[in-house]
Amino acid sequence: MKPLLLMTMGFTYSQLILGATLRHTGNQFIAVSHIVNGFFILIHSGLVMARVLNHYEGDKQLVYPAVFLGFLTLLQMAFGIGAFIYTIALHEAVQISSARVFFVTVHQTLGALLLATIAFLTLRIYRKAAIK
Repeated sequence: MKPLLLMTMGFTYSQLILGATLRHTGNQFIAVSHIVNGFFILIHSGLVMARVLNHYEGDKQLVYPAVFLGFLTLLQMAFGIGAFIYTIALHEAVQISSARVFFVTVHQTLGALLLATIAFLTLRIYRKAAIK
């Protein structure tokens, strides 16, 4: 469980770095890496949620953050698709649309919240293991 949590946190941290690089450079190779890494995070978050639900079924202090992690990951993917559509797929207008600003800003904010959630859950699991 611990290696999976640490890998998920590492993927999520690297995703924030890739996202910031993409936002400030616009490099298309970074965009592909950002998308692929997003799918790794989706898979790992699902695995973390499934393992927490299986191993710590009655522990609300672990189950609630794990379910929140799964929900947040799906929400992040949805806003990531919206950000992709408005920044890369649609033709650039003279003035940036408010929808583009909304999707990109919410996507960036949810990414930080996703990192905080996986860090919180990792610390809770490590604390639980230290108490035993």
